[in-house]
Amino acid sequence: MNSRTIQEIISSQEVTSQQRFYLSYLLLFTIVTGLLIPFIPDTFQFDIIRGGILLSVLIYFFTKKRIFNLPARLIVWFALLVLFMAIVNFFRQNHFEIVSLKILITSLFFIVGYNLVRGEKGLYLLIRSFYIGIIIFLVAIALFNFLGIEGKAIYGSQIAIFGPQGTNLTKEIPLLLFPSMLLFNFNIAKRRRNIIYLLFVISIVLMLIGQKRGTLLSFGIGFLIYIYFIPNKKRILNILIISILFMAATSVLYWDLIEEVYMSRQERYSIITEGNEDALETEARYWEFISVTGDLENRNIFEIFFGIGFGSWKIYWGTSRMLHTDYMMFLNDTGLVGLFLYLFIYFKIIQIARYRKNCLSKIDPLSQSLFGMVVLIVVVSMIQGISGFSHGTNLRAYSFLFLGGALGYFDYHYTRLRAEQKRL
Repeated sequence: MNSRTIQEIISSQEVTSQQRFYLSYLLLFTIVTGLLIPFIPDTFQFDIIRGGILLSVLIYFFTKKRIFNLPARLIVWFALLVLFMAIVNFFRQNHFEIVSLKILITSLFFIVGYNLVRGEKGLYLLIRSFYIGIIIFLVAIALFNFLGIEGKAIYGSQIAIFGPQGTNLTKEIPLLLFPSMLLFNFNIAKRRRNIIYLLFVISIVLMLIGQKRGTLLSFGIGFLIYIYFIPNKKRILNILIISILFMAATSVLYWDLIEEVYMSRQERYSIITEGNEDALETEARYWEFISVTGDLENRNIFEIFFGIGFGSWKIYWGTSRMLHTDYMMFLNDTGLVGLFLYLFIYFKIIQIARYRKNCLSKIDPLSQSLFGMVVLIVVVSMIQGISGFSHGTNLRAYSFLFLGGALGYFDYHYTRLRAEQKRL
């Protein structure tokens, strides 16, 4: 099957109205409403309304019988464990953590993607929604600046280009941008290719200005992983070379911003560490690791395996600051079982995708690139977990919708392959 045949297959495949609705608009609704949250007065409780709409739309999706593969079942079990431990925490400390519902909602995104991406056309619709999504996302950042909307200053500098949500917005860029690059496998028009080149360059510049360590690390490692796995390395290397040349030619427009943010960050770090040789021990994530792991010996068997209640940090640790690291949050709140499920889900996704890819690689040219993207998205998600990946809706929704869709595509073709082999 060559690229021409892929286009023929897409043209010949039919998609239901439900496939078109969920694969085209669920992601875009999540992006747009996420950008609007800071602009809606707190009295309207827009974040809760948004969650209610998403949950309602997702519950409607399950009015018909759906397929649950092993990763989907693991994800549901994990979400239910988090919800159960949130209820435990409510009875123990009279506090229900709303993040537990966000984890439940975003878990359902995986099942939507898995059930609706059945073939090339479904995968194309999903990837196209990521492409439109990254455009909307970057246009929104441009509008923040064009309209003079007040934003959060970056590390105490005078730079505030990311609007009210600050540099946290840059964490969403890799998860939206990378899946969009799979459009290159669908013989897209030259104009759309050039747009992706431009999106790639703008995204890198914004991440450099934002200087979020987790974002830059996940983007860099993810990109290297993708280069390693994809068969057509020349195309992706061309993107990189073109991007570097374009960034060098236009650096006069933004280099001062990068330098100012860097100097402000260095100054801020110097103030924190001045006269304190053990400053690293005051780093929040280091404190989280030492505090949570050190406290395990004081817990009973149930608390070691199932945690002390999801959301317990707000009272148990005597601070309103949440545990930012996913790994410590789930270890503390849902125990060894919760942390194991959190990691095992990603392991099973890669394991199944790898097996399906090996079976399909000789007959399906998309499988190798799609598997590389699966590994990339898993790695980006896990790296960003160090700085907090599961606290909000957007990051986990993007990741799980794509991963579910990718496994849906693999299983669809694997099932057809097995059926053909049995007939022979």
